[in-house]
Amino acid sequence: MKHNTAYKLIERMLSERPEDRPDAREIASELAKYCTSIKEDQNALQELKTV
Repeated sequence: MKHNTAYKLIERMLSERPEDRPDAREIASELAKYCTSIKEDQNALQELKTV
């Protein structure tokens, strides 16, 4: 998900067609999901290090 999702979101935000661009709520929602996913990965890596 990580980088590909961020890349796709940025591409949509830069779309030439305004109707294809996400609104602020959608951007905020996608970024929140992205951040949650990153934090989950960091926690999983931390758990592996402590084993």
